Amino acid sequence: MVEYIKTVEEFDSIVCGTTLCGLWRVDFISQIAKAKELNKAVLVDYTASWCGPCKMIAPVLDKIAGAADPNQIEFYKVDVDDAAEIASRAGISAVCSFDGP
Repeated sequence: MVEYIKTVEEFDSIVCGTTLCGLWRVDFISQIAKAKELNKAVLVDYTASWCGPCKMIAPVLDKIAGAADPNQIEFYKVDVDDAAEIASRAGISAVCSFDGP
């Protein structure tokens, strides 16, 4: 299942494990280490409703997410128009973009 992230607090909690994350990019290496320690990956898809390539990849990502073991990987989407602050903090300048610790 792919879950939409709509608030900065929700994003910080998922990507950083805390709502006090703030400059989460600075701590990216430790996030990778944390994900490895938990043996769980996180994939964030930055998308937009007007983005043609995003619309084409969405069903593929949904299929992969549906077949994936939720104990191994979590899938999230961020609409860059609805959640511009999240996209900005993540350094996203184009869609469709993917990121994950």
